This record gives sequence, structure tokens and C-alpha cells, in this order.
Amino acid sequence: MPFKESIFSPRIRRVAVITGILLLTFLVLLFVVISPVAKYLIEKYDDKILGRTIELNWAYVNPFTGYVYLKNVRVYEQHSDTIFFKADAISADFSMLKLFKQTYEISSLTVYRPWGHIVQNKRAINFRDIIDHFRPKRGTIVVNKKRVRFSILDCSIKDGVFQYDEVTIPVTYFIKDVNVHSPGKSWDSDTMMLNVDFQSGPTKGSARGYLSINFKTLNYRFRSVVDSFDLKPISQYMKVLSNYGSFGGILNADIVGRGHFKSKFIRSTGHLSISVFHFGPSVHEEYGSFQNLVLDIIDADPEGKRYQIDSIIIDRPYFRYEKFDSLDNLSLMFGKAGSRKGGNSAQFNLILKIAEYLQDLLLNFVQSDYNINRFDLYKGNFVFSDFSLYEKFSIDAMPVHITADSIDKSRPRIRIVSKTGVRPYGDLKFTASLDPKNLGNFDIDYAIQGVPVSLFNPYLITYTSFPLSRGKLGLSGTWNVVDSAIKSTNHLLIMNPRVAKKIKRRDTKWIPMPLIMSLAREVGDVIDFEIPVKGDLKKPEFDFKHVILDVVGNIFIKPPATPYLMHLRRLESTIDKMLTMDWEPRKALLSPSERRFVNNIAKFLKRNPGNVITILPMVYATKEKEHIAFFEGKKKYFLSAKSKGYKMTEADSLDIEAMSVKDSLFIRYLDKVTIDSMMFTTEQKCRYIVSDAVIEARLRHLNAARKNAFLDRFVETGTVSQVKFAGIESGIPFNGFSQYRINYNGDVPEKLRRAYEDMDETNNQVPRKKYKDQRWMPKIKGIERKANK
Repeated sequence: MPFKESIFSPRIRRVAVITGILLLTFLVLLFVVISPVAKYLIEKYDDKILGRTIELNWAYVNPFTGYVYLKNVRVYEQHSDTIFFKADAISADFSMLKLFKQTYEISSLTVYRPWGHIVQNKRAINFRDIIDHFRPKRGTIVVNKKRVRFSILDCSIKDGVFQYDEVTIPVTYFIKDVNVHSPGKSWDSDTMMLNVDFQSGPTKGSARGYLSINFKTLNYRFRSVVDSFDLKPISQYMKVLSNYGSFGGILNADIVGRGHFKSKFIRSTGHLSISVFHFGPSVHEEYGSFQNLVLDIIDADPEGKRYQIDSIIIDRPYFRYEKFDSLDNLSLMFGKAGSRKGGNSAQFNLILKIAEYLQDLLLNFVQSDYNINRFDLYKGNFVFSDFSLYEKFSIDAMPVHITADSIDKSRPRIRIVSKTGVRPYGDLKFTASLDPKNLGNFDIDYAIQGVPVSLFNPYLITYTSFPLSRGKLGLSGTWNVVDSAIKSTNHLLIMNPRVAKKIKRRDTKWIPMPLIMSLAREVGDVIDFEIPVKGDLKKPEFDFKHVILDVVGNIFIKPPATPYLMHLRRLESTIDKMLTMDWEPRKALLSPSERRFVNNIAKFLKRNPGNVITILPMVYATKEKEHIAFFEGKKKYFLSAKSKGYKMTEADSLDIEAMSVKDSLFIRYLDKVTIDSMMFTTEQKCRYIVSDAVIEARLRHLNAARKNAFLDRFVETGTVSQVKFAGIESGIPFNGFSQYRINYNGDVPEKLRRAYEDMDETNNQVPRKKYKDQRWMPKIKGIERKANK
């Protein structure tokens, strides 16, 4: 047997050392070379890896620990030198030992300070090529192989910034301080969860939450917490929906929900609120707004068709609708009949998508079982203005309060109560009882009270040429609707209506209002009609038989009562003229009847040197300025056709006064000199070319001229020292005209006393006694009214 060499012999030790040195050298070379080689390979084969150009400053790869670190990574747009994505660094840990078990596991992956840019052009998006790159090519045969075990764990994005641009609208938005963390997904798990938080980039606000996805069932769960998120960036989508305008608001939410990726609805619970929301032509002008909208959800399950909501609260909603010579403010903003639908149908619009989803959700809600414990709308303000008339008509419903408790589809009825103020005067009370299972079944009780008929003078002047100087309107009724069949009674009551002097204008129609009023008005000095309504909701039938019978009855009843009615008119005229004096817009001269009454007051003061009267001027400043602006605007148009230095005559002023503010040549002149597409009314354009300073000066001059005209007779009789003027009060008088109210500080003229007492006595007698509670009589110091009998 041959001799065996010892393992500790020099020869074996030498071989072992050389082998160790070579192995160590190889490992060192591998360690040193693999990092630049990895960088080289990534950049060389980037097209095969991603289909995009990839660059990085350097790479570090540790083949022993499986640690990879890429510094300053940049991914470019396809066939472009524009950066699509970049990151300060990307690090990853690979589990090397598990490779021997045919398991590929990234035990951690972190992206540091990434920046990404998403660009959308209609339906095209700038990373579509990356999706297509990894999609199996058409015709590729997929061979079943042994399942690959792949896991990616502990994934993080730190301090990211991501920008989104929509080219065609255009829209630009970005989020910053994006932090994402996920435990990742193991090969033997179906579920992945991630936590996200970020800040809004261009505006204030933040969001955070979690998302859990089951890739096998396609179910997901989430929680989203939104804090003071400014909605202003969304207004960029308004550009294709409207000709102009913007909106904004602040969103707060804490919603927990779950759903399925193949269903568009989400089951949710939580709290959502939007505050200081507004939309309109600019950030300084609103068409609609609300201070707060709060929604507390107990459980909303659209798929199960069941909604349980704790409360819906709307605080201080505001809406303004304006009608112009052509179209209205909403049609001018969004296009006639909503013609601006959002541009090309292929174009993504977030506002439309939200609107479509809410529409589907509302339809689902109506078809579902629902329960709302509380609904409140309070301090609402709804404004309607009509600029298409000779002068502006405007009315406000404010404040609007609507409440409803226990809105439950399982109950037989839902009760809604509304109390609304009407500005400048009046109020509306409304109660509704609805069948939640059949909206064709409902009962309504309503009452409108204390509205001055002079409020409707812009319509009356435009279509009849006659305004109303007195009168108070009330309208009440009940509607009982069963299966859309109507049974309704409505009661119209107008107290003390009076037709004022005809307004002579070229652009107003003429209807004999004094004759019509004499036929409609009863002996009791009221218009009192019952108007039943029958038919169904689609085609209601108004029964005017009672109205016709009342008018025919007045034809036969009123002639014998003519002396009585004339006596009442004299009493009424005496009381009115000795307590108030009305001024037509821009007028500063007294009529003959007004001069007679002023003369009577002056004589009374002459006989009673110790008495003093106080004049309380109330100026309808809004209306006065409107008419001043119209006149001054027409005056500029008139003088534009005259030579420089032309001196106007009184006849010229009368022609200008009679000129229509809707005259086509005048409107063309205003359009030419204003050159502002955002001015929609004649008054706006006139005030632009005249200036507020001129209008204010004309109003001061008008007030001074009225004061001098009123005091003339007192100066002549030497009683001017007994007349005191209070400060001018600006507001909306009940009768729709600027006026002087007269207070007697001492004795009351005997003529006024007799007229007042006689009128008070008459109001307690048939036929006026029936309406005494609704009839208003001024309180005069020194004269006591008789109690109702």
C-alpha cells in the first residue's frame, strides 16, 4: 500500500492557499466589477427592460447579501429627452438563500424622493407604452410551467412628488410629500395592503388612508381621511364645460368603505363635509354657494339598496338666477340648454365623471330603502333677477329654512316644513307630506303673506304701462295629490290695490289697467279670488270660473256703490298725502294735487306756530341710480351724434327720457364703447360709461331738488323753520317709490284727524270689516284707532 501524503504537507497547503487567493480575488473582482456592470447592463438593455431610456449615476450591487442601490435614476418619455420619472435613489434587498428553494423574494424595496409626470391627451396617456411592453403579444402561445414563487415585501415611497397634466383642457395638478408603505405581497397570500399620505401641491390640504386589495376575489377595503383639501384645482375642468367661471371649496372627510373592482358602487360609512363652496363667473362673484354641507353616514350600501344616514345639513346655501335680454346667467355660462357638455367625448373630465356618479347614486337611492334621521337647510338665500324688462325686477327668498325629521321609506309619510322670508317684504310658510314609496302622492299647505304688489311693477310697467302704488298680496292654498291626480284650492287676496299714473314709454305695451282693476276689485277694496286646480301633475287644469263670476258680479254690484267708493278714495287720498309723498324715479316736481296737500300742511303750521313736522326721507337708491344710469347713458348716446359743444334743450331731455333702453341702436352703441363680454345688462353698461361718481352726484342733486320743491310753499308762508328734515334713509319702500314720510310733533291737522277716524270707522263696518285684520292703517301720534268689534 502506497504512502499517503499528509493533508498538512506543504504541497497541499500551497494548493489550498492558491485556491483561496484565487477565490478571494474572484470574489473581490466580482464585488468590484458587478456594480458598474449592472449599471452598464441596465442602461444598455433599458429598451428590453422597460421600453424606455433609463439612466442612473451609479449602481451598487452586493451579490452576497442581495442588496441593490441605484443612485439618481431617470426614466425618459418614449423617444424623447423629457424625463417621465426620476428618483434620488432606489434600494432593494433580495433574499439570496431562497433562490435555492425556487422562491424569488424582494424582502424590501424603497424609492427615495421620486418625481413622476403623468400626461393625458384625451384618452391617450403617456405610460400606455409601458403597459403594452409587458402585455403578451398577440398570437403568443402561453406554455403552462411550474408556478413561480414571487414575493415583494416591505415596499415604501418616501417624499414623492407626482404631477398630472391634461393637455387638451388644459389641467395641471400635483401632489407632494407622498409617502406610501406596504407590507407587500407574499406568493402564498391573496391580499395586499398599503398606507398612503400626501399633501396637495398647488393648494392647501392633505389626505391619508389605507387600501387593502384581495387579488383573488377582487374585493377591496379602504379608509380615507381628507383634511382641509382645497377643491380649487378641479375648477380647471370648468374650461370646457363653461364659457367662463370657476368654483372652489374645502373638503374634509373620514370615510371607511369596501367594494368590488367590477362594481361602480362603494359601501361606506363615515363623515363628509364641504365648506365655503362657490361657483360663478369669478372668485369675486357667485351664482351659487354654501357655507357648509355636512353628510354623516351610518351605512350606505348601494349594492344592497339600503341607506342609513344620520344627518344631512346645508348651511347658508345661495343661488342666483338672472334673466337677460337673451338667455340667462346659467345659459351664458354653460351654453344654451347645456350645449357645452365638456368637449370631445373622448376627453376625460373629472367634474362630469363626479356628476355622472352622483346621478347614478341618486337614482339608486330613490329605488332603495332609506332612512335619514335629520335634514336641515337653514339661512338659505335664493335670488331671482330679470333684466329683460324696462326696469330690473328682483326678489330674494331669504332666509330659507327647510327641516325634515325621520325621512324613512318604511314610514307611510315624510313631513317637510319650510319657513322663508321674502325680501324686500313678505314671508312664505310651506308644509309638505310625501309618500316615500310613491312620489305621486303628497299633500301641500302653503301661505305667502305681506308681499307688496309694487314689487311686480317692472312687469306691470313693461306689459301694461301702469305701476301699482299700493296693495299687499297674499296667496294660500292646499294641494292634495293622489296618484298624480290633483285636488287643490288656492286663495288669492290683494288688499287695497291702487293703480298709479301711466308711465309713458316707447318700449312699453298698453293695457287699460284702471278699467281691469275696477272690475276685479270688490266693494271691500280687495281682490279676493278662489282658484281651484284639477287634472294631473302633467296637465293641471286651472278653474277660473270663480274669478269670472266675481268680475261679472262686480259689474252689477259696484255701480250703486260708486258714491261710497269715491268717499273712501277721498279719505284714503287725504291720509296718504298728509302722511307720505311719493317720488317717481328722477322726478323732483310736485303734481297739482301734491301742491294742494303741501299747501294745506303749510297753512296748518301757520295757524299753529308751536307745531313742528319732521320729514323722514326714504330714498329707493337702487331704483333711482338705475334710472339715472339709463338717462345718462342715453344722453351720451344722443350727444355722440351731435357736434362738439352742442347745447341740449328741454325737448332733447324729453326725447332722451322717452327713448327705450332696449333700443337696438342704443344697445349697439353701448356694446361698442364697453367692449366687455362679461357685461350682460344695459344697466351695467350704462354705469360703466357714466361712472359711479357721476351717478352719485346726480342722486345728491336730485335729493336736494326734491327738498327745495317740497319746502317752496313753506318758505312762502314763513313756516320753513317749523319743518325739520331727518337724515336720508336708503332702502326699499313698501310701495316701490322714494318717499317723504311726515311726522307731526304736536297737534295733527283736523282734516287728517277726521279722515283717519272716518276711515277707521269704515274699516269696522261691512263690507270692509271682513278684511280688517289684514288691512294696514298707519299709527299716528294723537289719534287712537278703535278696537275691533
